[in-house]
Amino acid sequence: MRFRLVSLMIVATAMLSGRVAYATTYYVAPTGNDGADGRSPTNAFRTLQKAHDVSAPGDEIVVASGTYSAPGRASVLDITRSGRADAWIKYHADAGPRPKLRLDGTQWHAIRIAAAAYIEIRGFEVEGNAADVTLAYAQSESHNANNPKT
Repeated sequence: MRFRLVSLMIVATAMLSGRVAYATTYYVAPTGNDGADGRSPTNAFRTLQKAHDVSAPGDEIVVASGTYSAPGRASVLDITRSGRADAWIKYHADAGPRPKLRLDGTQWHAIRIAAAAYIEIRGFEVEGNAADVTLAYAQSESHNANNPKT
């Protein structure tokens, strides 16, 4: 009888709070397909943007090693959806080498977060538009305000 009473109290509390969370883990891989459901490594999405577009508060996006770009888009990933204080949306690298976000030469942001909060991003490498600039070159041009690369 005590077990039933406790179970009923938990169900009633969950129903009254209106915040029963059903977090989903989505997967992204360079060999994925945005037409897939993204819910397993073998059915991964191809783009980070697709994973974002289907995500909800509390969801986790696991990104496989590889290079990700988005030619023709303003950024590789444009985050416009918020998590919640009790249910962050988390983007992180899977085990192994870090996934690389590569800008295509016209993009300014690898990841743009616009009017969104409670987002966690971990384990990515970003290759910008000036990947060919070495430290020595940047230091030698540090006083040249007309150099577009530095």
